[in-house]
Amino acid sequence: MKKSELKKVLKPIIAECVRESLYEEGLLKNIVSQVVEGYSQGAAPIVETKAVIDAPVKRKKQGVDNVKRKLDETKQKMLKAIGTDSYGGVNVFEGTTPMRSAETETGNVGNVMEGVEPSDAGVDISNILNNNWGKLI
Repeated sequence: MKKSELKKVLKPIIAECVRESLYEEGLLKNIVSQVVEGYSQGAAPIVETKAVIDAPVKRKKQGVDNVKRKLDETKQKMLKAIGTDSYGGVNVFEGTTPMRSAETETGNVGNVMEGVEPSDAGVDISNILNNNWGKLI
């Protein structure tokens, strides 16, 4: 008898014996309980620690802070150039916001909302489905 033929005959028999001993005789339950006991008695739990990578968020925030700082410096330089006496000491840039053209410089061309301020409420469409639609139909 060849080795491969013997293997074909014995493999299903051995698999059935192992399956019976694991499931029917409760061997698997004992193995699992012993493993769990071993972990709970003295071994420290394995804890994986990952470094929190928030560098992109920090870089973005630093970039925004740098832009705000540069904008404030530019406003101060413009006020000095105009002169504080010209407008009675009033800050002419107070409450102004920068233009939204910075997005097109980065290559985000084709944005549907390009040029629309984020604070713009838009059009109120809450009353679009009123009683007049029946008359129009």
